[in-house]
Amino acid sequence: MNKQRVVKGLYWLIIASLIALLNPGMPSAQPVLAQGLMTTSDLEVNLVSMPKTARACEVFQVIFTVKNLGPDTATYVDVGTHLPDAYNELAVLGSTYNLAVGETAILSAVIWVGGFEPGENRRAWVGVGAHLRADSIDPDLDNNRVEKDMKIVSKPVVSCLPRYSDADKAE
Repeated sequence: MNKQRVVKGLYWLIIASLIALLNPGMPSAQPVLAQGLMTTSDLEVNLVSMPKTARACEVFQVIFTVKNLGPDTATYVDVGTHLPDAYNELAVLGSTYNLAVGETAILSAVIWVGGFEPGENRRAWVGVGAHLRADSIDPDLDNNRVEKDMKIVSKPVVSCLPRYSDADKAE
């Protein structure tokens, strides 16, 4: 749903830009920015801690920060994870709904490593990131995401469910 809002916002921005280019009598987009209809906020994401390894069927935590470098207050900041197969986001804890200029939010992503088949790649890039809603501009998108290499160190596990045995039937 957030991707649809971003795409829709970009679509209307491109259409408005094309109309402004084709009709030189129209005012530029600069007054719209000056009236406060669009805000500019540079978000910076930094990794605080993340384990180097994980085991299948294990839950781990990634702690990261999101800072607003300004010049405007960042509103409706969305945060999330970028995960490969076998990794599942359980929750992102913390709030970044609005960040004042210079304010830093400390967040935690709770991630579960599922089962994986023998022969599957056991190394993966795990990342966290943040972005603004469609009516805000982030001038530097290069600092909105952090990724780190992680290795699954356990033997392959097809299912993380507990095993059912004949001993369980007797109870």
